[in-house]
Amino acid sequence: MRIISIVSLFIALTVGCNGVTEFDVTLFPNSGGVVTAKDSVLVSFSSPEKFDSVVVHIGKNKEVLAKGVTRKYCKFETKYGSVGYNATFYLDNKKQTINRGFTNRPGVPKIEKLEVIKTFSRDENPHTQGYTIDNGVIYESTGQYGESYVHKVNLKNMKSGKRVNLEDKYFGEGCAIIGDDLYVLTWMERVMFKFDKNSLELKATIPITTEGWGLTTDGKNLYLSDGTQYIYTLSST
Repeated sequence: MRIISIVSLFIALTVGCNGVTEFDVTLFPNSGGVVTAKDSVLVSFSSPEKFDSVVVHIGKNKEVLAKGVTRKYCKFETKYGSVGYNATFYLDNKKQTINRGFTNRPGVPKIEKLEVIKTFSRDENPHTQGYTIDNGVIYESTGQYGESYVHKVNLKNMKSGKRVNLEDKYFGEGCAIIGDDLYVLTWMERVMFKFDKNSLELKATIPITTEGWGLTTDGKNLYLSDGTQYIYTLSST
């Protein structure tokens, strides 16, 4: 069972259904949270008030936290994507509702078994950031300021071949190949390089709107990660 760990937000509630009241509540999960699979969500709150009850609605599901209970695993069944939920706090003849939302996304598939087919050794010890194989050639992009480079490695003997150094101001990150083009990210410089995969000649410097961490492709589009929960789709054209 997964527990959402999200920084709390202090919420001062000032409007009740029967006149003005004020409930000071810290509620989990806060908006912006991500659930990695259909599962139970830990709804937790703290408050100086001792509520009679708290009613939580997640999607079509309703969960009731009895008096004195401040946390409960609430089940929900909903499609992947954005999910709205609310918690209503009851105290005497007053109530207050907090509306929030989170993202429900598929979990990582379980890998039943891995088998090592072959092990390759190498003499170099680069700061590897990107790594892809195409037609028996390893294309590797490396990091560190002043040390970043892109090179080709023969998969049979693991010998380094053609190599291009990046300028000292760039920290190399992930790489991916589409057709005859090799794309290489930079970390915080917000640019992506497009090389000819055969000659490693620089063909274009492409601006991106976020940091660059990992890069992969489906053969048509590029998929970029920036170290957050988001994945960006980039066109290769």
